[in-house]
Amino acid sequence: MLGNTQKIKIVLIQPWLSSPDIIPAITPPVGLMYLASMARQRLGSNCVIEIIDARLKKLDCMAVAEKVSRIRPDIVGISVISFYVNEMHKIAALIKKSCPETLIIVGGPHISAEKKLTDENIDIAVIGEGEVVFDAILGQYIGAKDFSGIPGIIYRKENKVYSNAMNLSFIEDLDAIPFPAYDLIDIKQYADLCNSFKGIFTFREQRMGVFTSRGCPNGCIYCHNIFGRKFRARSPENVFKEILLLHEKYSVKEFSIYDDVFNCDRNRAEKIADLIIESKMDIVLIFICGFRIDSVDEALLRKLKACGTKFISYGIESGSQRIQALIGKNIDLNKASAVIEMTNKLEIFTGGHFVIGFPGETLEEINATIKYAAESKIMFPGIQMVMPYEGTALRKLGEKIPGYDLSYDVERFGYAEAKMHRVGNKSYSLSILRRQGQMKCYFNLARMCMLWRVLSWKVCLRMAIQLIIFNSRFIRCIERRCRGKHV
Repeated sequence: MLGNTQKIKIVLIQPWLSSPDIIPAITPPVGLMYLASMARQRLGSNCVIEIIDARLKKLDCMAVAEKVSRIRPDIVGISVISFYVNEMHKIAALIKKSCPETLIIVGGPHISAEKKLTDENIDIAVIGEGEVVFDAILGQYIGAKDFSGIPGIIYRKENKVYSNAMNLSFIEDLDAIPFPAYDLIDIKQYADLCNSFKGIFTFREQRMGVFTSRGCPNGCIYCHNIFGRKFRARSPENVFKEILLLHEKYSVKEFSIYDDVFNCDRNRAEKIADLIIESKMDIVLIFICGFRIDSVDEALLRKLKACGTKFISYGIESGSQRIQALIGKNIDLNKASAVIEMTNKLEIFTGGHFVIGFPGETLEEINATIKYAAESKIMFPGIQMVMPYEGTALRKLGEKIPGYDLSYDVERFGYAEAKMHRVGNKSYSLSILRRQGQMKCYFNLARMCMLWRVLSWKVCLRMAIQLIIFNSRFIRCIERRCRGKHV
């Protein structure tokens, strides 16, 4: 049991990966901040918590482990997307060597998809949503230390592995979760790291991301689906309360909405907008993803515009209706085009996500996606290569198709990987097709003129430089691969 004066030391880690092929996206570790709040709610003043975001100071695995070793925590939690899985294993091994009594917990999309615990340096793997599970782990840690009754975990006991991974339950009342522990990070540090995108995807100096809902009822085959298929939403009042707190206490003026599908509940989306409008807060909203394009109309866009929305990125994925059906997206491309023009007309910046290389996708269908992205009125289209993550329906589909490349390089993750796509007897380089697609999107006169009208010449120049840098990185990566070097 925990003594009256004994404090539990908890360290939560966001790893960093150094790679010459990676374009970094550094956003606040909101998931870890939620866990920190749950620990405070459970333990009160009997805990000391630190978040180590290795990305901020480019700390490699050894540097992270040395920092943890100096703290000598009781519990370490590591957040893992597939991108950082190798770093997770390295960090866990180093910490276990220097602090063998420390309880090491891992969680995140990659762990939830794999549903495995093979690394002997890791004590507990959390599957699915982490807040309630982490709270239960803490309860047992200060009590009997019996983790057998906690659903949604795989745990190690006396060198044996036990699984409760299938006993998953999702948090129905999201309002009951305390707000993330914002005081554990320096919000301005994250804002400064985004300065290269100033005026393109960011509009104010101080910014923060917010989840207003979890879960997505759509059946897209490529998603991890960590939050489940049921849409669960925070109340508009609870969302507004968090936005107001961030605005007044931390001077946040720009909010990125991280939802899977913010507009799933139309009335809720409008109510959130109404509360912001009524408050007269001078803030900006941006939607990097999570907006279902065929559920959008002009009335909703006008409401969002009135509450400060400056940017919406739509997940369109494919320019082929056959592929739309195959991947479970089922978007009407004609309607999507109309919504994009409507959004632009209201002077809201538009982005678009596109993916190439789905199982059985022909070269003609890939080119149809590139053509749609290039010729659309989307201001900032982005083309990525499909990644067949473990645990997804996409991977299962790929396994049924002879010759389909299921591999992915977790240390380069599609940014410039020389990945081949095979259809029948023909093979195509997805990397080259993607690069050609990006160039067609941005080096075309119609889009150049459109961006020139809405952006300053300085921002346009910065975008051009970033495209050139991206292209150079790609060429260097292909050259290294051709020479057989792995750096």
